[in-house]
Amino acid sequence: MTTDSEAEASTTDGEGGRASPGRLASFFHRYLPIWRTVYVLSEQVASLRHQLAENQRRLADANRRLEVFGERVGLLQEDLERSGEHLRALEGKVGHAHERVSEGDQRIEVFGERVGLLQGDLERSGEHLRALEGKVDHAHERVSEGDQHLKALDNSIQLARRRSGQSDSDLLKLDNWYQDLQALHRGAPEAVLEVQKSYTAHFNERAWLQAAGPVVDLGCGRGEWLSLLAQEGWMTRGVDSSEEAVREARERGLDVELGDLVEFLETCPENSLSGVTAFQVIEHLPFGRIMALMHTAFRALIPGGILLLDTPNPENLQVSTYSFWLDPTHRHPIPPPLIMDLSYHVGFRDGSVLRKNPFPQWREQERGTSLEGEVAYRLYGPQDYALLAYKPAADAP
Repeated sequence: MTTDSEAEASTTDGEGGRASPGRLASFFHRYLPIWRTVYVLSEQVASLRHQLAENQRRLADANRRLEVFGERVGLLQEDLERSGEHLRALEGKVGHAHERVSEGDQRIEVFGERVGLLQGDLERSGEHLRALEGKVDHAHERVSEGDQHLKALDNSIQLARRRSGQSDSDLLKLDNWYQDLQALHRGAPEAVLEVQKSYTAHFNERAWLQAAGPVVDLGCGRGEWLSLLAQEGWMTRGVDSSEEAVREARERGLDVELGDLVEFLETCPENSLSGVTAFQVIEHLPFGRIMALMHTAFRALIPGGILLLDTPNPENLQVSTYSFWLDPTHRHPIPPPLIMDLSYHVGFRDGSVLRKNPFPQWREQERGTSLEGEVAYRLYGPQDYALLAYKPAADAP
């Protein structure tokens, strides 16, 4: 580029003088536009350089942003891959869920079929129930008729019991009278106890039984025999059908129950009793009931246990033809061989007949001739006898 000094020099002539004004104007007119153009171009170049630098800076920022964006894209790709794996896992679960839903749909269809069947059954049950309701209503009518019939029958029974003397009040009066009758014909408690003392020796011979279980007295009455055994060290229990007798026995401190003697034995555990006794009882029972008594006694007795049954002796003619019938509750005399045979049939062994309580005249007549002795025995011999038998026990002392 030409400087101002060079321009000024160029305006002089060749001889060192100054150029003329016309040449100077021609010079400026010729070169000034070029200078201006050059100046403008230099300014433009500087501006372009500045813009280039700014663009380079922006390009560097864009590159940095691009790198950051690339890193983010990489992270996003990793996340996308993990999301794809998770999505594939979810797709598997969704497929399994679809299978389960399909199975559930099948089950629902089966359940629906079953519900339909149950509804049919329910409808049939409803019809059957309505039929049963009709039958129940009819049965209620029949029951109502039956209740009326039972009331009429009960009234007839009560009337028959009153007419036959078997009403509750009649039986209570009979029981009170019967206690007086026993006191009159059997004697005072002391006299009865004296007769029964002779039996205690047979129990004391088996004293080892005392610790094995109680002795049960059937038809225990006032409890004379129970008191006697208790004094000898035996455990005792009693049962009687008379409320009056049970009350009196309990007042004496005895363990006595009101009830049926066979049913009482049936409640006793097997092999739990040392002895079973009954004084003046079996003659009041039908023979089938006597057999039931023996069977239940055999079951309840322990091996080696004692059975003692005391009853009026029909071998004495005064007893069998007269005194036996003073008790209106007696059914029939029981001959000793009959009760002995029954005991062996049930299973008892070592049985014997103990004849007791003869008339005073027996002592006066027993030394006469054989005929006189036989007559005396039949008239004045033992008034009572007892069957004494044992439940077999190989290892009993």
